[in-house]
Amino acid sequence: MSRVKIDLQKCSVDQMAGQILTILRTNERERPPAGYFGGSLESILQFELAPKALGRNVTETGVLVMNGAYQAYGGERGPEWLRRKYFDAVNKLRTRGLIYDDPDQSSPEFVVLSEEGRSVPVDPVTMAIGTTETPAVASENPVQQPGVTDPLTEYQTAEWFVRKVPVAKPADRSVAPASVDIVLMTANEIERDAALKFLTPLPGQTTVLRVHHRGETYFVGQFGAHTTALTMCAMGAVGRDAAILASATAIAAWLPRALIMVGLALGKDDKKQQIADVLVADRIVPYEPQRVGETSVNRAPIPPVGRVLLNRFRNVQGWQFVRPDGRPVTLKIGALLSGEKLIDDKEFKDQLFGRFPEGIGGEMEGAGVFAAAAREGVEWILVKAICDWADGHKDDRYQPLAAAAAVSLVHHVLLAADALIDIRPAR
Repeated sequence: MSRVKIDLQKCSVDQMAGQILTILRTNERERPPAGYFGGSLESILQFELAPKALGRNVTETGVLVMNGAYQAYGGERGPEWLRRKYFDAVNKLRTRGLIYDDPDQSSPEFVVLSEEGRSVPVDPVTMAIGTTETPAVASENPVQQPGVTDPLTEYQTAEWFVRKVPVAKPADRSVAPASVDIVLMTANEIERDAALKFLTPLPGQTTVLRVHHRGETYFVGQFGAHTTALTMCAMGAVGRDAAILASATAIAAWLPRALIMVGLALGKDDKKQQIADVLVADRIVPYEPQRVGETSVNRAPIPPVGRVLLNRFRNVQGWQFVRPDGRPVTLKIGALLSGEKLIDDKEFKDQLFGRFPEGIGGEMEGAGVFAAAAREGVEWILVKAICDWADGHKDDRYQPLAAAAAVSLVHHVLLAADALIDIRPAR
């Protein structure tokens, strides 16, 4: 039964983490015996690590006949040193973003692998975890020079640019649908207008509707195959007009199946990413809440995004968005850091990603979207494209391109009429 390759007493916490990661990967491919739940941290401890630490040979037959590892090795959960090392290793995997809580389970005992958790190299002998390296590309961090044309801003003939922003017709709330499939949230005019270009009239209407309701403005129409209320909040999660309250108000007003935040993000590494690459969050890392002392400790949960929406973006086919220089953008899935700071300082950014190396980019509204959507049980996700590197050279010149790339991906996914089939409407 045991697949443990390391000396549990002599190994480091890092090696223990690698062993746990390897077992979780195997459990995704192979069904464990009865009574062993593949994504359960307690099962890994009981069925695999504790027996080896106690010098017991727990065979598959023994587990099945005895109905669980407790009985198979006398009911012990292993020595205290093992449990301490084990949960230190689990915390290391969580902090690095290699595992996160299973959204389909109520207990944090159950975990699933992140994209990086599935791909990061693990030495098969020592169980040391390596790093996922993306082949380096030439740095894409040009500083605008007077009189020099930037090829990434030469998009005047691009299809997404020449599309017109529809003129919406003022409408009473009673004219619009009682509920919608999607609330599409944006945080500035560039993001909003990029999405508006793909919003079409509802069946039976000749124009997109503009509805003023509960102090907010909504543009109501069809986005892809789905009825949608598009709105714009202020930047950030907290504040009177920011994401948390705007999201909560939109959910109460439109009872959507899902809430999607689409727009702009800062990039992590200009040698491994490029302007307009689209970052799809598989989880949000709110970096603001901390316990500050001699050692600072992050105190925020790291919530996974909606399972169904993530599945749809992870399995997208046939989407392509090409930059003005002819290079197609890349879809990247991973953790997005979220906080209230508009970052434009390389040292601060490097420190931030040093604290949260699992991050692939950063933004300002995700923590608020999560809080509002999770409270009401609404499926949610963030889709944002890189518009700058937050390194002291921030400007707005790539925002239209990046917003168009992010909107293009969301629209492509929502062209499928059955994209939301597994999502129940908001209560």
